[in-house]
Amino acid sequence: MKGGIGSPVAVGAPGTEPTVFPQGVARLVPAGSKLVFQMHYTPNGSEQSDQTSVGLVFVDPSKVRKQIRADTALNAELRIPAREADYRSAAAYRFREDAILYSLFPHMHLRGKSFRIEARYPDGKSETLLNVPRYRFDWQNRYVLAEPRHMPEGTILHCEGHFDNSAANPGNPNPDKEVRFGVQTWDEMLVGYFDMAFEEEDLRQGMPIVKALGEDRYEVHFRYRAPAGTRVVYLAGEFNGWKPTGHKMDGPDSDGRFATRLELKRGRHEYKYVLEGKTWRQDPGNPYQTGYFNNSLLVLPGRVEATEK
Repeated sequence: MKGGIGSPVAVGAPGTEPTVFPQGVARLVPAGSKLVFQMHYTPNGSEQSDQTSVGLVFVDPSKVRKQIRADTALNAELRIPAREADYRSAAAYRFREDAILYSLFPHMHLRGKSFRIEARYPDGKSETLLNVPRYRFDWQNRYVLAEPRHMPEGTILHCEGHFDNSAANPGNPNPDKEVRFGVQTWDEMLVGYFDMAFEEEDLRQGMPIVKALGEDRYEVHFRYRAPAGTRVVYLAGEFNGWKPTGHKMDGPDSDGRFATRLELKRGRHEYKYVLEGKTWRQDPGNPYQTGYFNNSLLVLPGRVEATEK
């Protein structure tokens, strides 16, 4: 947890199998984090025991290329009318940069009838990624794509769910009641969980290299390997007012890398690289991002590399 704000490590429900990621891909749990379990229980009138257990498999950080990030498309404004046998609702998520999609996890409660997830691409094309025509609350699955799918920036992950709030649904707690979004089993949810990673991320490139200068001042060496054909790269951040052409980097060198050095003070520094002064990109070697735009985050002195590679 960074700054007291956590992110999902795993999601489970009745029927869910263990989560296993591809080789070279892992979930980041920063040192000092606390694992917080959110358990949804429903009383049934008698004392019960909990057999929940958790197992983690750790990986050598030097072998990790990308980190898995969990996110959701959800609709918290559900209002399912009483006795409605086929109520439709939807939720959507927009990818703010190129990403790789690994898995999908549809989630509803007792009135859930069907769930469909569609990718709507920026070029106007669309395709169905997952279709669950007979949803079952008591046997929920995480669906792993046979081949991870490329999600271009601007792609919309569109989730559509149908609910049966009628007396014909044997699992319906109360067909005479309007149902809204909530965490209790007798409430409802429309949530499309998914696991993804950023397309350009390659953690083997490493974070910016930091050298202490004394009196809470640091020299920071920024390096960025740009896509082939990139002519110029700028470094932008809160330290220069986020000007897209405020700090030109040297390069490219023979490996296609651009580089520059800045002197920064102790504290938090958000930044991004700006290709040709127009296209904003996060640091592919930095696993720490923050905010809506996933700005790369550097905390000085913090966990940083002490020597050049």
